Amino acid sequence: MLRSNPSQDEREAYLFADIASAADAGISAEKILNGPSTASLPGVSLNTETLTEGLVAKGLQLAPHELLMLETAEQAGNLSKILRILASQRTLRAERHREIRRRLAYPVFLLCFAGLVGCVSSWALSQGPWLMITATAIVLGTLGVAVFVVRQTIQNPDRGLVPPVRRLVLDLGELPYLQSMHGLYGAGVKVHEAHALALKTAPVASVRQRLEESGRALARGSTLSEALHLCSALHPETRQMLASAEAAGDLEQALDRAVERRQNATDLNSRRLMTIGLVAIQVFVYGFAGYLVINFWLSYYAGFGLLR
Repeated sequence: MLRSNPSQDEREAYLFADIASAADAGISAEKILNGPSTASLPGVSLNTETLTEGLVAKGLQLAPHELLMLETAEQAGNLSKILRILASQRTLRAERHREIRRRLAYPVFLLCFAGLVGCVSSWALSQGPWLMITATAIVLGTLGVAVFVVRQTIQNPDRGLVPPVRRLVLDLGELPYLQSMHGLYGAGVKVHEAHALALKTAPVASVRQRLEESGRALARGSTLSEALHLCSALHPETRQMLASAEAAGDLEQALDRAVERRQNATDLNSRRLMTIGLVAIQVFVYGFAGYLVINFWLSYYAGFGLLR
């Protein structure tokens, strides 16, 4: 998965939209790569046969499924449509990242403030560093358990310990496949060929294995929805959407709706997990603050009793 930030995503969204407009205007790939549309990219494009190769040579970072979508769309003459889809995805990702940062700002501030208060309290009450060492050990231990659970779920989501994390991992594993299928099928690639290419973009091993089994069922003559159902690949809701649309000859629109649905589900699960994390941080901070207050007054009254 590519690392990114909201500003970078917005710049790339503008870049994709500008390149799409240039392509619609009939400007050649060579002129686009050496013109103002791609002037913001740091690299140099030399002797590239396609626009996609030139963008990669100039330093544009693309996920595997995005690269596959662009290459296939360029061959099919449908590049501008896919570029606008990628621009929309970059814009949405920037909005999600900004929301996550905004919601995490206050809990992080609370954690830092609690640590500062703990240090001052330990110094004022002459308690030594043990209070902060204990609190730090609790925080690190909790984070370690959380990281272990998440890693275990990512490696084997079918046996994930936390259902919301498992569902999020599976959705993230399906999204690149659905996005690739939508782009490839929309570019005119046949279903079985598009499936064989798109399954390579699934980042989760269990999802990719089921899709590979579906590919073998497709080779035996099954339809896409039948192959997915036989191997229990993808979310049941997605399989139902594709089955209804395939029977009606509306597979491309169904793939688009499936992408949107899984993206919305991913956003919802992300917000749910983020809310759980925020509540856990707040409970710890408020509990730690209450402990400091009680400990201060107990020490105060103990000292007062000694003076009497």
